[in-house]
Amino acid sequence: MSISIIIPTLNESSVIVSTLRSLQPMRARGHEIILVDGGSGDDTIKLAQPYVDKTISTSPGRARQMNKGALNATKNFLWFLHADTCIPENA
Repeated sequence: MSISIIIPTLNESSVIVSTLRSLQPMRARGHEIILVDGGSGDDTIKLAQPYVDKTISTSPGRARQMNKGALNATKNFLWFLHADTCIPENA
């Protein structure tokens, strides 16, 4: 089982690093992290790049961003997260 973790963002620089750090153990196990940015005017993309497998830019709109992420996913399952979601260490 492999998972594409899709995170829509818009001006999330204050929370994105914490979220992405919490996902790194999953990334190390072969799951992919896809950040789909809706036109952030802050450093969201710059801060996220070391922690993600793909960065996609699109027009704003959560549904649009989720769909774009799903189209670019390569794993068996899709998992959509908010940009401020931190998962437990044992996930």
